[in-house]
Amino acid sequence: MMPSHDDRDRGILTATDREWLREQTDGSTPGTANQRDYQRRQAIQERVTNALRDFQLLTEELPESLLRDILVGLRHEGAYPDSLSYGIAFLYTLANEQEYLQHAITTGHEAGAHRFLTFETALADGVTTAREYTDWFNSPNSDVSPRQTLYEIPPTEEISIADMYHQWREYGNWTDPETGEKLYESGRYPPSEAKQIALANIHAAIADIQTEDGPRKLSVPSEFQHLVNDN
Repeated sequence: MMPSHDDRDRGILTATDREWLREQTDGSTPGTANQRDYQRRQAIQERVTNALRDFQLLTEELPESLLRDILVGLRHEGAYPDSLSYGIAFLYTLANEQEYLQHAITTGHEAGAHRFLTFETALADGVTTAREYTDWFNSPNSDVSPRQTLYEIPPTEEISIADMYHQWREYGNWTDPETGEKLYESGRYPPSEAKQIALANIHAAIADIQTEDGPRKLSVPSEFQHLVNDN
């Protein structure tokens, strides 16, 4: 969980924005309550809107080295998984804003269904767009859906044999796909094959995780799923 109080520099929100949001008992102070509330609501609205629009520039222009620095910084602070999760949670919430979905029921079958699928469509389009700006991941022509493959495996030629050779002993649960023997106990494989075995075990682990959860309709709140055609 994110801390309720912190001394971070401003991000999307200023320190004053954060404190104001924490003061809201139900998160819905009327915009006309007083001048202070009105100005704060307007400021937050503009900052969040502009931040969302900035993601296009970050996707298209942010250098790989700077992207890596951001990741390392978040991991150093122990904030990496939560930051990603809450970022996606906010986008999910925005895509499923209550009045937006309620109005979808009266806009006709096809148009209404598209509204219910806003998050799923954005997620699929977003992954496709990201793949267009790098040659590291899957082909940009790959079929993308929240109910299909969203994880990425780097090309084997990009994996250092030397690095893999020195590190694979740390992964004691990885096994020989033919014999089930622990890799670090096996002397059968030269370093050139270590990375192939590592990738095979990663694929197997991902498959296990996906099997546990199963496919889900991420974009449609449960009470409205019956209104959306499965096709």
